[in-house]
Amino acid sequence: MHVDLAGQQVVEERELLVDTVERVVCRWCKAVDQVEVVPRPAAGAG
Repeated sequence: MHVDLAGQQVVEERELLVDTVERVVCRWCKAVDQVEVVPRPAAGAG
């Protein structure tokens, strides 16, 4: 991360080390047992 003279922080590069889903809740009906978890698209796809 870099900070410019105005104090703005800029992240130049990210690396995901761990991607663990512990719990998923539907934002509309708050269900926890009716949510389908699908794989994240590969980087650069789409």
